[in-house]
Amino acid sequence: MTKAYITKYALTRGIYIAEGELKNDGDVFVQQRDREYNFEQFFKKKEFQLTEEEALARADKMRTTQLKKLAKEYQKLSELAFTIKA
Repeated sequence: MTKAYITKYALTRGIYIAEGELKNDGDVFVQQRDREYNFEQFFKKKEFQLTEEEALARADKMRTTQLKKLAKEYQKLSELAFTIKA
């Protein structure tokens, strides 16, 4: 079993540690979620990291990207002019 830091939900639920297996030469991480129903969850390469430092750096990059998107949206809404059409 391999330990991975799941960053897919870093901006909503935070980073969490999971145990699972690496597949496809390390491009996919498979986490066994429920042994009773044999449920597996798959994560693509950008959605998990193998070290804490990489996970924190990825989460910070995700936050920065989201803040830029929000700033752009805020600017667009601020410049919006309303008119009443007859």
